[in-house]
Amino acid sequence: MNLNIESSDETDIIVDTVPERATYNDKGKLDEVFTTGSAHLERLSKKNWFLSCERADGSSLAVWFEGMITMTEERPAPDRALAQKDSTR
Repeated sequence: MNLNIESSDETDIIVDTVPERATYNDKGKLDEVFTTGSAHLERLSKKNWFLSCERADGSSLAVWFEGMITMTEERPAPDRALAQKDSTR
């Protein structure tokens, strides 16, 4: 899930989720996918991959593609401690 977090004042943090969607470029090729459900990425062979993105309503978008992963990065969940600390002021 992609989050847009902004502070409206010293005690509130607003979390606005990006709506579920798949966008395509002007040539009809897949550009971006945003879902609130789970994602499954699987290597099928040396350069072949499968990606399934599930939506909250149970539908999904499946993508098969070729390529090499050049980098991965683990990202922690947003820190909610700041919001809790500010709300006790």
